[in-house]
Amino acid sequence: MGMEAMQLFLRRAAEEKLSVVVVDPSTPVGCVLRGMEGDNLRLVHAGHALESDQTFADSGISAGAVLELVPRLCGGVMEPTLLDLAREYNQYMMICRRCYARNALRAKNCRRCHATDLRKKKLSKYV
Repeated sequence: MGMEAMQLFLRRAAEEKLSVVVVDPSTPVGCVLRGMEGDNLRLVHAGHALESDQTFADSGISAGAVLELVPRLCGGVMEPTLLDLAREYNQYMMICRRCYARNALRAKNCRRCHATDLRKKKLSKYV
């Protein structure tokens, strides 16, 4: 296709700039990351993380763009017993329909306004 090489700038956490020459805009982002030390690095452009199989042309990066090289933050999952404990104290509750106070699951009257119109708290669909 005859596309010309473009020059990109990488910024690390230490605010130093490196210039990288990309031969073709159809080069995947993962090829640039292979030359870096460490497996857990990620390129970010305009606040969006770039995937390793995504090309520079697909992501809309033009010549002279500044990319940030940030470490990948690995998360984890909560232990199931801790998750059940958190659900017991935060989700399994009764809500007063009059004053919206949270009450214990076994409550018959509201602890704040003493009304008897209680409903179960709606469970989050994300947990």
